[in-house]
Amino acid sequence: MISAPGLFDKPRTAVFHGIKVGFRKSSGSVDWEDDEQVAKLVEKHFPEQLDLLVKTSRKPIAKALLQLSVAELKKIGCTAEETGDVVVIKPTDSEVDKIVNALLNDATEEAAEEAA
Repeated sequence: MISAPGLFDKPRTAVFHGIKVGFRKSSGSVDWEDDEQVAKLVEKHFPEQLDLLVKTSRKPIAKALLQLSVAELKKIGCTAEETGDVVVIKPTDSEVDKIVNALLNDATEEAAEEAA
């Protein structure tokens, strides 16, 4: 657990010695048991949004369902996972890394052209 999450209010990430740390928004997910049942319940409860929330093949659209509230998801037989903050720790490319990668790509392309 983070002892000082307030340090990552704005900006939500920071770079220390080439390593990015902080928080980012989790993408979350929506799950359901039966595609047909969820599609029928969407049609019953949200008929005006049927084309937006359900594919014509009668399969719910997960990205669209993520826009519904938890209460609305429960109405149509879906369960929702937490979409809160998740910890971010990943290296960032320094300017030197970017230059080295560009030089290596150029050298590889030149070698491939010479071989052809």
